[in-house]
Amino acid sequence: MNWNEKQREQYWANPDLRRRHSRAMYAQRKLREPWFVAFDDCQSRAKKKGRVFSITRAWARNRYTGKCELTGISFAPSNGHGPAALSISIDQIVPKGGYTPENSRFVLHAINSFKGAMTDDEMLAIARALLTKS
Repeated sequence: MNWNEKQREQYWANPDLRRRHSRAMYAQRKLREPWFVAFDDCQSRAKKKGRVFSITRAWARNRYTGKCELTGISFAPSNGHGPAALSISIDQIVPKGGYTPENSRFVLHAINSFKGAMTDDEMLAIARALLTKS
């Protein structure tokens, strides 16, 4: 933005204007890079838990297709009150294996929540049991 001095002063003097601007910039970024919230969240979790985090924004940009890598279901934005079942999540393929390019993938939040600390095979066994029970 090319602002003149008066516009800059008005911006910094008006907290409501700054909030509206911040929300607008956030919304634009979510349209450009829908994966960035999941990326930032898992980066924070990895740091807090002392896990490896070597995926990059370039990895996310190139890997993200708009669909869950396990189900093929399209991601849908959350309502703004935390993650929703169809929101984007980054899964560690091998639990506790760290967020590395070889060990990470984009999945639905519901899938990642269901999987938890299980392996794919353990998760599939439970899913199959669920299907045969219904």
